[in-house]
Amino acid sequence: MRDINPSLQYLAILELIPRYPSGITVKELLAKLDCRYSVNGLIDDKKERAETRRIQRVLNALSEHYPIASSEARTPEWYWLETAPTMMYPALDLNTALIFSLARKYLEPIIPESSSRDLLNMFNRAEERFGSQRITDKTNGAYFWRDKVAIVPTGIPRILPRISSKIESIIYDAVLNEKTIKIKYQAWNKTQVKEYVVSPNGLYVRSQLIYLVVFNHANEKTLNFLMHRVKEVEVVPDKFYKIDSFNLERYVSGGGVRFALDESVPIIHLHIKLDDQPLTGLRESPISTDQVILQEGESSFSLTATVENTLELRQWLRSHAHHIEVIAPQELRKEFAKSAQSMMLTYSR
Repeated sequence: MRDINPSLQYLAILELIPRYPSGITVKELLAKLDCRYSVNGLIDDKKERAETRRIQRVLNALSEHYPIASSEARTPEWYWLETAPTMMYPALDLNTALIFSLARKYLEPIIPESSSRDLLNMFNRAEERFGSQRITDKTNGAYFWRDKVAIVPTGIPRILPRISSKIESIIYDAVLNEKTIKIKYQAWNKTQVKEYVVSPNGLYVRSQLIYLVVFNHANEKTLNFLMHRVKEVEVVPDKFYKIDSFNLERYVSGGGVRFALDESVPIIHLHIKLDDQPLTGLRESPISTDQVILQEGESSFSLTATVENTLELRQWLRSHAHHIEVIAPQELRKEFAKSAQSMMLTYSR
C-alpha cells in the first residue's frame, strides 16, 4: 500500500470513510486499504505503527479540505459529516438526475426513514443538477421528462403506518449482516404481543407496506411479518439460519408473498362465467398461462384457468362481483354465495 500513488490513496481513503453515525478507525481503514491494493501485510509492529501514524496524518490533512471528522472516543472513528454532500465522479448527468428525482417523488413515502436520510444527499444533488440547467435549454428532454410522468397507485389512498427508526435500524442491520433477532410482534387479529426468535432472510414492499421474511426458530417455518407491527426488537447471539434454497426474487415471483388461505389446496382450477365488461382486460392480461375464454352468448363468456388459492383471487373476483359468477370449484362458489347472502342481510336492514 505504501507504493501506491498518493493521489489514489487519498481517493480510496475518502471512499472508505462512511457517513455519520457510522465510522471507521484508522486500523480498520489501513486493513481495508491493504486488502484493496492486495498488499501482503506489514512486516512488523514497528512498521505497522509508522503506517498507522502516516494514515492519521493524511486524515488530518484531508479534514481541512473535506467535511470529515473523527469522534472523541478512546479509539477515534472517522466519518463524513451527516450534512456532507455526496461526491460523484463523473458529475451527475441529467438522465441520472432524472432517475433520482423520480425516485424521490414516488419512492420516498415508502423508503425507511434511515434509508431516506442516506439518500437525501443524492436527491439534493439531483435537484441541484436540474437547477443548474436553464429552463430555455431544450437540447436535453430529460429536464422536462419528470414533469411529464406520473405513477398512480391502485386502491384507495392510505396513510402509511409509522415505523420506529430504532426498530427499523436494528432490523435492517440484521437482514444485511445476517444477525438473529428476538422480536415482540402483534398480529392484526391479536390483542396480545407474541415473542419470536427469528433469522431475517429478506425484505419486500407490498401495497406500500414493508414485510420481513424470517426463519422462525421455534417451528422452523418461513413467516412474513409486517415491519410496523414489530413492537420491540433486539439482536441475540443465537445461530443465524438461512431458509433452505432461499432466493427472495423466486420467493416473491413464486407466490410466497401472497396470502394463501388453505395450504392444503394451494392451487385451484377456476371456472367462472362473465359478461363483456372485464373481458378486454382479461384478454390483454390473462390471470394464468392456461387461461381459456369461450363465448357462450352474445355478451356472455366462460373462463377457465389454473390459479393460486389466495386472498388476492377473492379480492379480484369481488371487484367484478356484478360481472362474474363463480362456477367452480364448488367450495369457492359456496363461499361467495354465503358472502352474498350476508351482504344482502346487511343492506336489507
